[in-house]
Amino acid sequence: AFPSGFTISILPAKNSSACLSTAKGHFISETNTLQVKIEKTLNSYKSPVVISIGSLTVVAIFVGVCIILSWHFNFKVFNQQSEDSEEANGCVINSGGIGAGDDSLDDPKVCSKCQAIQKLRVNQETAYRDSLVNEIIEDYKNRPCSKKSEHCFHAVERLKKPKQKLTDMTRMAGNPWHRRARSKSYIYLIPLILTFYFIPAAQMVYTEYIRSRESGNMEQCYLNYGCSRPYGILTDFNHVISNIGYLIYGFVFMALVYIKSCMLPQEHQTHRDHVSERGTLQQHSLFYSMGVSMIYQGFLSCIFHICPSNISLQFDTTVMYLMMILVFIKIYQLRHPDIAYNAYHTIYAFSVVLVFEALSLYIFDYALRLALYVSFMVLYFALMLHVAIDIYYYGTLKTNPSKLVPIFVKHAFRYRGEILQKSKFFYGTCFIVINLSIMFFIMFTRMGPGKSLSTPLLLIGGANITLYIVYYYVKKFIEVRPKICPVGDEDSEQEEVQVRYFVSLALE
Repeated sequence: AFPSGFTISILPAKNSSACLSTAKGHFISETNTLQVKIEKTLNSYKSPVVISIGSLTVVAIFVGVCIILSWHFNFKVFNQQSEDSEEANGCVINSGGIGAGDDSLDDPKVCSKCQAIQKLRVNQETAYRDSLVNEIIEDYKNRPCSKKSEHCFHAVERLKKPKQKLTDMTRMAGNPWHRRARSKSYIYLIPLILTFYFIPAAQMVYTEYIRSRESGNMEQCYLNYGCSRPYGILTDFNHVISNIGYLIYGFVFMALVYIKSCMLPQEHQTHRDHVSERGTLQQHSLFYSMGVSMIYQGFLSCIFHICPSNISLQFDTTVMYLMMILVFIKIYQLRHPDIAYNAYHTIYAFSVVLVFEALSLYIFDYALRLALYVSFMVLYFALMLHVAIDIYYYGTLKTNPSKLVPIFVKHAFRYRGEILQKSKFFYGTCFIVINLSIMFFIMFTRMGPGKSLSTPLLLIGGANITLYIVYYYVKKFIEVRPKICPVGDEDSEQEEVQVRYFVSLALE
């Protein structure tokens, strides 16, 4: 039954009282009986592995086909709407604008009063904006030529407008270096970084696993023997092979990105360098980076399950952080290509996070741990504040933080009763409050010895990306619904279009 034989290792504990029952009727003595149950598992895991991989592949193909069909439907609706809008533009009738049917507006006294009120309201709303923009322009003019950039000029132009359009966020589309630092650089950096991260991680974990097997002390690897299924040199083969799903879905995801790039209209093809005058910029490098990250998540999770421990756990969670960061940046990049986050700045910030995570595993002194966690929280809050302010001012802060922060603070106090962007201010405040709550939760629950920052970092990333995805889809639904679901239209064909659109939105 066991051709290769087996070994049973019994390690006596210094204090076994925790293993003994204290219920009534049980007598605790110095002599205890140990029961060993030997159970033979399957000789071959071929069937369950094939079934699992086949099921994952079928589901991936099915979902992929549904997404492709939704894209086909959306492209068809988009082309139809484009044709309708072109026809409508050729026969626009001037109906007199807002209030054309209101006789009271014909009264010159009423009109002059309305104009005075409107003028006063505009003056109050624009005084703050004009003063801020003028001071930023003065600062820009006084800079040396080496520090003047097109990016800063367009950032100031965006601040001048109370409402932004997509064209205001794509003014740098013609600058390939600016755009590629925020898109294409990711596909160069992510695979390279993950490869250099994977190789030493695999060497370290495998060496520790072999050392534990040869010494007979497998306590260094926190394996779940209750459900582990050994195969070959792997003691926990089932948990290792279960990560094949990451690889399958990673390759399928990249295949879907490639298929979509081929389905795009000719003027939106990525190789044409974004010559289209309408629609969002089609930048797919971040999508490919997500697919690569998903594949490496499978590899590094396999490494973790070979010899699970607090040290090897960081190899498993690192790519999770990276994927959440990429998703956040990509969603923001869809409508804000010019002010999306630079790949190099993102990677450097990510490396600082990994340093804090590693230090949390090796510092046990309470005072040092307190200093570490306080430092992490200060940097965490500073980063959240920077992100909120930069989004609020449409990327202006990134052009020269040391000069612009004092200008922003001065005008915020001078015009305390005015807000440039009310909705952005509200969402930014909610963003800060939620992250402050997470920060204090981490401080009070993760300060003890033996606890690392791995779980808190996952909580931070998961909470923020969930909130941002919900915010994005709610805004998209509000924006697009009147176009897809016109008020009073009860046509059955229109209802079918609405249903298909919302299904495609959910799939995307």
